Amino acid sequence: MEMENPSPQAEWVRTLSEPLYSSKGWLKFFGIMNILYGIFAAVSLVGIIFAWIPIWLGVLVNSAANNVEKAYLVGDRQALLETQKKLRTYFVINAVLLLLGLVVFATFVVIVLTTGLYAEMWDKMHSEGIY
Repeated sequence: MEMENPSPQAEWVRTLSEPLYSSKGWLKFFGIMNILYGIFAAVSLVGIIFAWIPIWLGVLVNSAANNVEKAYLVGDRQALLETQKKLRTYFVINAVLLLLGLVVFATFVVIVLTTGLYAEMWDKMHSEGIY
């Protein structure tokens, strides 16, 4: 499928897409694992609300792997740009989820420390001999 006399632009695309192309198998594996995680999460009652997120992330990564393969083999500039857009979306979604997780964790810590729940848990651990 490689071109015999590629244009300079196609050569640049191949050069720029080579690092991602060399890890295309890992990208596909990671995408499939995300999709499977989303499917397993959908089985639980709470997980069904959020299961679409890992499925979406898995589809993004799989699509990026397919696009980078096309970019490398054919020298398709648009396919390389689509790969980068999909990976950007993937990382933005993960960053937002990380920030949300940090906010929820910080809120939980503040609630526990300010409402006395910490002292109650501490006393319970001492009375049961856990600590």
